Amino acid sequence: PAAKPSSAAGGAAAKLGRRRRRQMEAAERSTSPSGSEADELSSAAASTATPSSSPGSPAESRSPTESGSEEGEGSGSPDRVFRSGSGWGGTRTPCDDFMEKRRTPMSSWQCGRATALPPRVYVDNRTLIREVPDLCTLQRGDHCLIAINFVRAASPRVDYFVSWLGSIEICYLYHHFIVMDDVDHVDESGVPRNSNGDPAMIFECGNTVPEACQELKSKSKGRPLMLPFIIAHFLITCKAKFSTHPLADYGDTPHIYVVLDRQTAEERERTVAEALRVQGQHDRYHVLFNNCEHICNQIITGFHKSEMVTTTAWVAFRV
Repeated sequence: PAAKPSSAAGGAAAKLGRRRRRQMEAAERSTSPSGSEADELSSAAASTATPSSSPGSPAESRSPTESGSEEGEGSGSPDRVFRSGSGWGGTRTPCDDFMEKRRTPMSSWQCGRATALPPRVYVDNRTLIREVPDLCTLQRGDHCLIAINFVRAASPRVDYFVSWLGSIEICYLYHHFIVMDDVDHVDESGVPRNSNGDPAMIFECGNTVPEACQELKSKSKGRPLMLPFIIAHFLITCKAKFSTHPLADYGDTPHIYVVLDRQTAEERERTVAEALRVQGQHDRYHVLFNNCEHICNQIITGFHKSEMVTTTAWVAFRV
């Protein structure tokens, strides 16, 4: 009779120990993944370590400019990859199409044709300009002009037509820019390049119709009623941007003119250096007081003036 209480106590302790062991095992199972869960975790880790080979996966996605023509191009697929360009806000420019060989320039630029055309008189009746027959004659620091085109890059045919109007002297207004590289050759895509093989660059104050539309869309976002005022302010004070970009952007403009001034090598280098300085520090564009001609004259001659504005104002006054 004296042993029964001790055996009962021992049995209760044994039950309590087994219960605690079961509780500890249950806790361990709840914190550690099961076999299937461990397999899933290991496969997920392997998939993140090794790029997926499935089409359209993030590991195989490329930037729009790196995407080849095989990615839905010409197939009409709704998930066609959009190619961003080098223009403002990622808009495409003519140079993007030429360098990707999506089309060729309408200008048919070439080097080696050295037949000089007779000069013509600029709107100030003092400055002589001449059409460039051989693109490889353009040098660093040259002051160049084209017939002004308010809808540039809207259509290659329109750009060509406006340039033709300037060649027959129907259009007397010009857009000005400065050549930043010596043009060494024109490649098979119609892109003028320097001696290093890079696209020949120019400095100008301008933009294209797609760039302007993209900027207006950005400025008027959420304010549709303010769009007319935004457009008016844009055309007067924000229409153009001071920048350097490839000369090939004017590939659909065959008639380019150069101001006949005699610059030494030192003066040309100073012109290029001044253009780079102005690009980083300049006043806001204004169609009457700080346009492309103002800037080019200031860089080359040191005088901030625009003969086109003066002549146009005088003609309007006489009329």
